[in-house]
Amino acid sequence: MSLFDNTKIPGWALFFAGILMIISALIGFYDAFAEHDGAGDITGYIIVAVGSLLAGLVYFGFGNSVRSGSITNKLDIVSRMVLTVAICTIINAFFSLIGQVLIEVQDYGALGMDVVYIILGIVLAWIANKIGDGKVDTIDKIMWIILVVVFLVLFVVSLLAILPIGLASIEAVLMAIIYVFLLVFMFDDEVKNKML
Repeated sequence: MSLFDNTKIPGWALFFAGILMIISALIGFYDAFAEHDGAGDITGYIIVAVGSLLAGLVYFGFGNSVRSGSITNKLDIVSRMVLTVAICTIINAFFSLIGQVLIEVQDYGALGMDVVYIILGIVLAWIANKIGDGKVDTIDKIMWIILVVVFLVLFVVSLLAILPIGLASIEAVLMAIIYVFLLVFMFDDEVKNKML
């Protein structure tokens, strides 16, 4: 079995990335209580931390399913990973939007980006559903190309995020592992036959 046939490796990476996200959310809770005085500020920051915690739990849960071997089909891993990213994007953006409104952030660009991320998450959820629908058509072929490009770009971005060395470097390495596996999975016959 080659390295990239072992579907448990990206599962382990997702599992640990989820743990890091949960730890980051817990730090966000601590920061909300330790560094902010106004009740509105505390509530807003707590809501943002809740979104991060929920997203971390989703990554952790999906990673655990792949790591334990509950999900081994490469197409299922790709489609469910896209769905996981979609769900986490929507959760983070939604809670961030509510938190920023409560904090009374005047940066309308940041608020607008949260709305864009929610829409992007909905589009990603549609793509994940389309990947796993069992039909091969022109849209699947276009999505295959888009996903290859997206996974490649995210792999490179993850590599660039490793420096400077710190806690975020660990998450960057884990995400690089995930994206390189997803990229390789896209070229696997099992995935290509269902999408091309």
